[in-house]
Amino acid sequence: LIEAVRLNSGEPLYLAELGNAAASSAIALAEEDATTSGELKDDSIFFTDLGLTISPVNTTILRTAIRTYFQLSLLDPEYKAKTLEIVDRSITLAPTDPKLFLNKAVILTQFEREQEAADAYEQAIKMKPNYRDARLPLAGLYIKMGQKEKAREHLEAVLKMIPDDPDALELLKQLQ
Repeated sequence: LIEAVRLNSGEPLYLAELGNAAASSAIALAEEDATTSGELKDDSIFFTDLGLTISPVNTTILRTAIRTYFQLSLLDPEYKAKTLEIVDRSITLAPTDPKLFLNKAVILTQFEREQEAADAYEQAIKMKPNYRDARLPLAGLYIKMGQKEKAREHLEAVLKMIPDDPDALELLKQLQ
């Protein structure tokens, strides 16, 4: 990626991917080499933001930035807000893409913002009613939140689509 950026420093995808790789490396080195980890974090932000500056409405670049800032939020919670800002910017650009709402829900779940996560899952399902990948984690979240009837509704919807879905059957057992 460094060589790709060296050869074509104006390509936002290369910059965003380099930023993402730097974030991954920063996390990997966080415990054993804090100095290098910090430098990689700074590089990650620099390259990601440069990619976003060059191509601010490219959803591929934005998706990479989401992954990058989410990873950085594991090192420093201050990046949680930036992660959600980029997710929301992506949703503004592609408001009918249920995958973006699914990603937002997953992120919000990781940030322990359960009701907001449930709302984002529901939005994804509203757009794509047969969205197994949204219904199953939403059912699990509803179980965790003590909303068993809502969980059951989503699990039954999955089982209508896929009658022997092992994940849905396993979650259904938790309701009994």
